[in-house]
Amino acid sequence: MAEVVLEKVANILISLAKTELGLAWGVKTELDKLSSALTTIRAVVADAEEKQIKNKNIQKWLIKLKHVAYDAEDVFNDLAIDEPDLLRPDPTDDNFCDSVWISFRSFFMNLKKFIPHYMIAKKIKPIRERFESIVSEMCNFGLIKGVVDGSGAAIPPPSITPSRETGSTSAEPQMYGRDADKENIIKMLLENVNYEHGISVCPILGIGGLGKTTLAQFIYNDDRVQKHFEVKIWICVSDHFNVKRLLKEIVEIVTKRRFDHDNLDVIQDGVLEQLRGKRFLLVLDDVWSHRQDDWNMLKNSLIYGAKGSSIIVTTRLKQVASIMKTISEPYQLDGLSEDDCWSLFAFYAFEAGKESVNPNLITIGKEIIKNCGRLPLAAKALGSMLRVKVGERQWREVRDCEIWDLEEEDEILPALKLSYNDLSSRAKQCFAYCCLFPKDYEMSKEELVFLWLANGLLEFKNKEPEDVGEDVLIELKLRSFFQETEEEEGLGEKTVRFKIHDLVHDLASSVMKTEHKHIKAEVAVDEVRNKTNNNIQDDEIRPRHVSSVDVSGIHQFLSSDQRQLRSLFLISNLKLHEDGGMSASNVISVVSGLNNLRALRIEGWVGETSLPLSFGDKLKHLRYLILRCNGLSSLRAESFSGMKNLQILDLSWNRSLKTLPDSMDKYMEHLKHLDLSHCDLSSLPAESFSGMKNLQILYLSWNRSLKTLPDSMGKYMEHLKHLDLSHCDLSSLPAESFSGMKNLQILDLSWNRSLKTLPDSMGKYMEHLKHLNLSLCDLSSLPAESFSGMKNLQILDLSWNRSLKRIPNSMGKYIEHLKHLNLRCCGISVLPESLENLTELETLNLIGCRRLIMLPQSTSCATSSSWRTRVAGV
Repeated sequence: MAEVVLEKVANILISLAKTELGLAWGVKTELDKLSSALTTIRAVVADAEEKQIKNKNIQKWLIKLKHVAYDAEDVFNDLAIDEPDLLRPDPTDDNFCDSVWISFRSFFMNLKKFIPHYMIAKKIKPIRERFESIVSEMCNFGLIKGVVDGSGAAIPPPSITPSRETGSTSAEPQMYGRDADKENIIKMLLENVNYEHGISVCPILGIGGLGKTTLAQFIYNDDRVQKHFEVKIWICVSDHFNVKRLLKEIVEIVTKRRFDHDNLDVIQDGVLEQLRGKRFLLVLDDVWSHRQDDWNMLKNSLIYGAKGSSIIVTTRLKQVASIMKTISEPYQLDGLSEDDCWSLFAFYAFEAGKESVNPNLITIGKEIIKNCGRLPLAAKALGSMLRVKVGERQWREVRDCEIWDLEEEDEILPALKLSYNDLSSRAKQCFAYCCLFPKDYEMSKEELVFLWLANGLLEFKNKEPEDVGEDVLIELKLRSFFQETEEEEGLGEKTVRFKIHDLVHDLASSVMKTEHKHIKAEVAVDEVRNKTNNNIQDDEIRPRHVSSVDVSGIHQFLSSDQRQLRSLFLISNLKLHEDGGMSASNVISVVSGLNNLRALRIEGWVGETSLPLSFGDKLKHLRYLILRCNGLSSLRAESFSGMKNLQILDLSWNRSLKTLPDSMDKYMEHLKHLDLSHCDLSSLPAESFSGMKNLQILYLSWNRSLKTLPDSMGKYMEHLKHLDLSHCDLSSLPAESFSGMKNLQILDLSWNRSLKTLPDSMGKYMEHLKHLNLSLCDLSSLPAESFSGMKNLQILDLSWNRSLKRIPNSMGKYIEHLKHLNLRCCGISVLPESLENLTELETLNLIGCRRLIMLPQSTSCATSSSWRTRVAGV
């Protein structure tokens, strides 16, 4: 991850070189020297990342390097905000000195700038000296320079880490908790005799440490499999998916002789000779390559085997499984049950027949396995370690430790680190950042992407930043780092949240252990520093990201100088003033001085009803601010005055918050996301939004006292894409409220039980609207003109409007691209013929429409050829 931070600093230097400041006397010299040191370091950092696994001195050097790079980034980011005039492109050109007067004037202008230039050079000099010290120290490690790419980054040298080797015979005397999995896969293999589409391929998919290889070994050696297949071949592929090598191994395994040929045709002929007409089983263990061409070449070389020939692939990557599979879905391997995990742990932890010698060890052991994340590898490693530790105190120490603090971390986490090392550099840092969330926390896509953006973890040039974040999410999901925990199917939409496996969370914490600290109760500052720094005695190296769910533990930590912090997550359900720890006002006071913060989350810390006027004065880098569920009852615009870069603001669940300050917007030019849901807003001053020119998402749901919207609200929201007004008490909607929202895509008005109709001209402002939710209102009429401009509408939910007796006859002609229409439990008796225009309709929900007596002629049958649709409830 050091290369990622170095790349940011390098990019900043490149940008600075093109500015007036970059050419200034004194500053240019410092930047040139700094750039030279940085280039030297970047050439070897890939090799250092590789060698740190076995060399603790290199590991400490990398830690120091990262923190120096972070400090450099902080200095340059301060410059960008504090001295914007000096960072403009150099104004000089060929005509600049044509006039003596211009030259004379320039002399005095440059004289005025000399002092700030000199001060800036003084700020850069210590950073440059620290980088040069890093270079001097680097010379002791014999690091190898990589091939430098166009950006100055080194392409990693060939890995010196030996590939993982497996064979067909398991080292495990028995297998725990996989009998059902084994039987399911064997059944698939034996039933593939009449498979008509060539070789069947069954991928076994799951994260490292789940026992995919062990399961495949037990299947491979099962008597039924032995009898069923004439030829069996086991190849450990690892990260070397070379088709010629694999085909040669197949020939050598079958013939039990060396096959010394390098010509692909000769090798393929050799495979053909050995497998023609024979039913074979090929196991490809630990596959990482997802190159479609390589897989096709390998598979096409094997097609002459007999019917029923099969391939088992074990992999951690969904891309691999998707490319190789012939069954409908890969075989997803899950963690062991708690009972099976205990049985495996006990097998290694106790000598045979001695489990009951000390009942207390059994109690402690069952608590220990909860830290195993249901991974067989972790249960085995911890059990093996505890076999030689017979005292209750030693077992309790293991129970109370984090996985990455144990010596046996070297057995457990490396199995997962293989997957981590294969991630893109961008995905590595985004994944590692997730350790700030508690275990079992369910993360939304928006929450993750916003946080990554706030911390500068996403580099984007020709793409929208949200799209880059989506790409990272897909990569982490496909590589089994994220699990989808919830999926709610609606009308053509789904809500997905992500969760991290416990041991994968431990991996993230291990990767970030010198940058992130989770504060527990009553942790002393010195202990925090020592543990966080892995016993590195260097005052510069302190955590950049801190999280805590304990009130008492955070007091002592924050009372020391922690200005280097970039992220602070404080989540609690306790009232601070009753707990004896920090009061809410003390928390706010300390936090407001953390001038390098990018992300701040204070949630559930009841005790403060307003923010001090000076709260935001020093938070100039803050991009992400959550003050959720904190009892705030009033806001003052000045509290946000220094937050020039704020992009995400969440004030939800402050149930006493009744209004917004008029001038709040003037400090929020860059705000993109504003969440005011679950407050008690009764009015929305339009002026509160007038300066929020970049606002894209606005949540106002569950403000039960909100009865109307200001007429001019929309004219300030040109870039708004998502507006949630559900569960309010809106009784009327001035069409002008939406007049400027020309980019609105999602509008949720559901559960406004006093809303009886829509304004006629509402649709003319909503050309790009895709999703309109009007469910559970009290609509009695729908003017067709309300939809007249909604030509891109795809989802319309009108369900549970029992007073809605009819759909306007001409409505269908305005929404021709509609794909999902929900009329569930409405009071309609007929559907208009204009719905024939909905040729793209996919779902129509009529469940509970008890008064409905007829459909338009073209929809009288759910399989009507004129509608490509599924009609529910008819």
